[in-house]
Amino acid sequence: MTAMDNVFHMLDGKGIPPGYNGPLITAINQTGPEGKGQTDYFKFALYAGNGNMHLEFRRIDLVDQLNSVAGGGALRKPKPEQQQPETSNKSETQNELIAA
Repeated sequence: MTAMDNVFHMLDGKGIPPGYNGPLITAINQTGPEGKGQTDYFKFALYAGNGNMHLEFRRIDLVDQLNSVAGGGALRKPKPEQQQPETSNKSETQNELIAA
């Protein structure tokens, strides 16, 4: 969790937060009995009954930036002018058979 929090701080240009835990772990540790909280980058809900935590990203722009960096650019959505034109589901051979 700390590493992920650090990555989002770096992507946002804020550098790694000081201290060992960082804001996300601090917020989780300070959560009251309702089990819900948030930081600049995440919303979370803790479920004591089963030990799960649901994490939601608040900064989708940073998620897109992370996907771009981690995926080597392969995960970027193509710009409209870069998209390939739609083609028929039929292969050229199928089209030739239909025409014959």
